[in-house]
Amino acid sequence: ENFAKFPDTVHWLRQAIALACGIVCGVLPVTGVAAMTAFLFLNTYVPYLYYTSFANVNVDDFGAQKLLMEGYQASAALFMLCWVLVYSSTQF
Repeated sequence: ENFAKFPDTVHWLRQAIALACGIVCGVLPVTGVAAMTAFLFLNTYVPYLYYTSFANVNVDDFGAQKLLMEGYQASAALFMLCWVLVYSSTQF
């Protein structure tokens, strides 16, 4: 198997998590620390589980720090955008 583009997979997995979490937190009206904590937990733990358990990749091939941070800032921005837009459009 060729895992050359595996960091891209982790990046897009984080984006999907951010989108889903932003929509759910906006619709359910979760606010403040609870929403941020949920996002940070899911955005860290789910990709970690994916590449250590499901994909069975050797983390040392890519660098543990690189995989841990791949797409993190972009997903945080996407989460905030979705959360604010959905919350504002459904709660006001």
